[in-house]
Amino acid sequence: MSSLLPILWLTVKLATVTTLILLVVGTPLAWWLARSRAWWTEAVGP
Repeated sequence: MSSLLPILWLTVKLATVTTLILLVVGTPLAWWLARSRAWWTEAVGP
């Protein structure tokens, strides 16, 4: 069981870092896409 703890800890750390990176990158990108007036917004937007 003790050999699994470093593996689980690494998994939790990687998941946390990945989530934070995607939040930092994805939130402004989503905001920009929602506010932009590009030619393709007619095709993908409501």
